[in-house]
Amino acid sequence: MAAVFTPVLARTAAPALEFARRYGLTPAETRVLTAILDGQRPAEIATAASLSVETVRSQLKSVFSKTGANGQPQLIRMAIGLADPDPD
Repeated sequence: MAAVFTPVLARTAAPALEFARRYGLTPAETRVLTAILDGQRPAEIATAASLSVETVRSQLKSVFSKTGANGQPQLIRMAIGLADPDPD
C-alpha cells in the first residue's frame, strides 16, 4: 500500500480559483490569494515569485478592494467559505 501526499497548494487551489472567478481576480491576484491561503506571508510570496514585497502588497490590496475583505484573516475566511464580505 502506498501513501499519497497532497501538497497544501492542491487543497487550496480549487477554492482559490472559484473565489477568483467570483470576484474577477487577475492571475497575479489569484497567485497571491493562493499563497496567502497556503499560509505564506507577502515577503515569502515576493521571494518565491521574484517580485518586490511592494508589488505583492499592491496585489493583495487589490484583492481586498475587489472582495470587500478588510484584512487577511477575513479574506481567508471568505475564500474558504466561512464568511461573507459584509458580515452585517
